[in-house]
Amino acid sequence: MVDFVGARAVAYLATTIDVEVGTSARLEFSTTDALAIWINGRFRGYGDTDPYAWYDFGMNPDHPPGDAVALELGRNEVLVRVRDGVYSSAGFFARVATVSPSG
Repeated sequence: MVDFVGARAVAYLATTIDVEVGTSARLEFSTTDALAIWINGRFRGYGDTDPYAWYDFGMNPDHPPGDAVALELGRNEVLVRVRDGVYSSAGFFARVATVSPSG
């Protein structure tokens, strides 16, 4: 997707995430790349980088999420800027973690 050096070191990725009434959700990351995150047009911060990016983060107790951003009820327009900066890195992984009132 992005290169370590050269003109292709930055990518912008966009998606829509719907959060249903009665639940709460957050967007979690495991990343070796520098991330900047916008939700619904508002800048929400930078993702913290980790030494390794784990595809099974949040499911494997040995690989907890590195950073998370709360999502709002309803439709969330998400924009993530990815800046590569680690040679031969694993990049980043993201997942939506939801919690229902019943647990």
